[in-house]
Amino acid sequence: PFILGAQWTEAGEYIQITILFYFSMYLTTSFSSALVIYNKLNVQLVYNIIFLVGTFSALYFGYTVGGDTKHALAWFAVVGVVLRLIIINYFFYLFGKNLIAKTIFAILITTVLVWIGFGIKEGF
Repeated sequence: PFILGAQWTEAGEYIQITILFYFSMYLTTSFSSALVIYNKLNVQLVYNIIFLVGTFSALYFGYTVGGDTKHALAWFAVVGVVLRLIIINYFFYLFGKNLIAKTIFAILITTVLVWIGFGIKEGF
């Protein structure tokens, strides 16, 4: 509310809920061409279908069970981050296991767990 005014407070809360999802999308987008290079388009198709169904279900059930937009976005973000972690782990498998990949993956898992922990503490 300090810079944009009080009417932007709710938008800021939505960004706080979804920021890790967008960060995980940022990380995995650069790897997406690897599926074409390694001729794994069938994996990409299956992943995209699972991602579509999973995130839609999270939004739908998060809203119907939770009763508000914040719960729906929280479930959407959690499902999206988990699916992105799965696909980035698959990318690391394709590239071969090395120390840098394991370190990045460990940082991502730690970040997600901390975010979920704070979300549970604060009630999302």
